[in-house]
Amino acid sequence: MDADPSGSGRFRFSAFSNLGLFVIKGSLALSCGSAALYASTLYSLSNTVNNVMSMLGIKMASRPADLEHPFGYGKELYFWTFIASVFMLGVASMGSISQGIEHIKEQVTATTSVWPMLILLVAFVYECFLFKSALSITRLKKRGESKLVINSQYNILKRSNNPANKMLIWQSGASVAGTGIALGAMLVTHRTDSYLFDGIASIAVGILLGCMALMLADRLKDLIIGRSAGPGTIQLIGDLAMQVPGVTDIREIKTMYVGARSLLVNMEIEIKNCLDVQSAENISDEIERVVKDALNIVTHINIEIIADDMVQDWRRKTVSYADLKSLSEVI
Repeated sequence: MDADPSGSGRFRFSAFSNLGLFVIKGSLALSCGSAALYASTLYSLSNTVNNVMSMLGIKMASRPADLEHPFGYGKELYFWTFIASVFMLGVASMGSISQGIEHIKEQVTATTSVWPMLILLVAFVYECFLFKSALSITRLKKRGESKLVINSQYNILKRSNNPANKMLIWQSGASVAGTGIALGAMLVTHRTDSYLFDGIASIAVGILLGCMALMLADRLKDLIIGRSAGPGTIQLIGDLAMQVPGVTDIREIKTMYVGARSLLVNMEIEIKNCLDVQSAENISDEIERVVKDALNIVTHINIEIIADDMVQDWRRKTVSYADLKSLSEVI
């Protein structure tokens, strides 16, 4: 899906961008005392930490397998992204909500002027650019053509097992919303001179951050425990195995992601009763070759071969790898 498998370059760019936004927003928040702008500042800080954690996770996950970790360190990415979600919830979200409540209780009115709002507007436009850049992760290539389809983007993001990419897109989109809320609150406060809207906006940004952190943590829990591949992937693996001469049935297929770009496959297949041991080994090797050629995300395959019991368990579909409508069907 991506020209750069690690994607560390875009995370580095996003980290420096969000760090710059954090400094600019923080300076404005100190000068005008806006709770909403303070919340948006924490949002940019959270995004910076998220990007750093993603880069650390990518680096740690890229280590080769060893005796203690025979399937590699791919799940390191899940762990470090989970740490980022904890920071997002515990620091940025709670800090924004508490700041908003404090401003409402103490009836603090922010000092607003045109210049801070203009600078925040520029930051809002820049964050829209960052969001558009983040969406390029889901750019699809099919039959030599490049296209960006909203429905396909949603399907890929929903099924994606790469939390770093998911976080980058979520945080970029939510940053646009958070900065928009802060900008709107400053405009309303400037017009009405009321403390209420500024505090409510800060609470809203904090709730937005908290919801995103909880959704990400829930997704990461699923991946850390061990999530299987989608039904389309499992069906495809079985259909490819059934195309190998000598295979009569697929008894069972179990899969588990052991990294963002690493899928473990355990298969139990049935072969013709008349075949010898050497033929069975050749069939196993051919299945592994065919599946890995079609799906480069499959890095580990364990195949158990048994004799045909004359009962058909696997239901083949007419779909083949080349006929899939989009990559979202095999993620």
